[in-house]
Amino acid sequence: MMISKWLLVALLAVSGVSGAVLNNVASAKNECATTVAEKIKQSDAATQSFQSRPNTRGPSQGF
Repeated sequence: MMISKWLLVALLAVSGVSGAVLNNVASAKNECATTVAEKIKQSDAATQSFQSRPNTRGPSQGF
């Protein structure tokens, strides 16, 4: 009976440690994903700004 109590304690300890590690990994990836999302939004804003410019060059001539 004593072995199964120690086995249960060890299982709970390993479960807690692995949960903490997984939580840190997930939060680190979330920060990375947030940074990437912000860069994509900035890129989209720059693209929209570029596309909203008027075309003032006119047609090509002499070809």
